[in-house]
Amino acid sequence: MNIQQILKIDPNDVAKMNRSDLARIVRPLVSASNKRIRRLQASETGRMSPSIAPESMTGGKQFSIRGQNLNQLRNSYAKMKQYLNNRTSSLTGFKAYRNEVSKRIGGKLGYDQEKQFWSTYNKLKEQNHNGLFNTLSSSQIQKKLYRTYQTKKFNIDDIQNLTAQERSDLADSVILNMNKKMDTMYNQKIKRQSSNAKFFELSVDDGTDL
Repeated sequence: MNIQQILKIDPNDVAKMNRSDLARIVRPLVSASNKRIRRLQASETGRMSPSIAPESMTGGKQFSIRGQNLNQLRNSYAKMKQYLNNRTSSLTGFKAYRNEVSKRIGGKLGYDQEKQFWSTYNKLKEQNHNGLFNTLSSSQIQKKLYRTYQTKKFNIDDIQNLTAQERSDLADSVILNMNKKMDTMYNQKIKRQSSNAKFFELSVDDGTDL
C-alpha cells in the first residue's frame, strides 16, 4: 500500500490490527513524515512552518516507533495521519499557504511576526466588539489590521518586540477605527433612506395635486 492508501484505512480496521500488522503499516508513515520534516528544516522558508515549530505536534523532532507497544503504535498512527494530512507539513503546501495569507492581508510576514499578528487578530475575534465579525469578513479585518500596523508606523519587522499591552492597545485601536467607520456607513445609509422617503412623499403629493 502507498501512503495515501494507508491514511485512508478505516479507523475501525486499524483498531482491530495486532501489533505486528499495525507496525507494518506505520513504518512507511514514519519514513514519509520524517522526510517532510527534514525537507522543511533544510529550507529557509520551510523552517518557518508551524509544522516544525516548538509548539507543533512534532516540536521539530522526528517520529519514531521503536519499542512501542500496541496502544502507543495506535497513538503514533493517529499523530502521523494528522501530520501528513496537514498542508503545512509539506514544503509545497506551506509555501502555498504563505502566499495565500500574503495576498489576503496585503503583505508578507515572517514566522515570528505572524505569531504576533495572529495573536492580535485572535484578540479582536475573541472580543468581537459590537458584532464586528458579524459585519465584516475575516479577510477585511485582517487587511485592516495589517494596514493599521503600517499606518501607526510600527515596523512590521519589530512586531514581535511589542509588549502584550501594546498589542492589546493596537487591537483596541483597530476595533475603535472599525467601529467609527461602521457608524459612519450606518449614518450615511440612514440619510439615504431618509432622502428617498422624502422624495417619495413629494412625488405622491405632486400626483395628488394633479
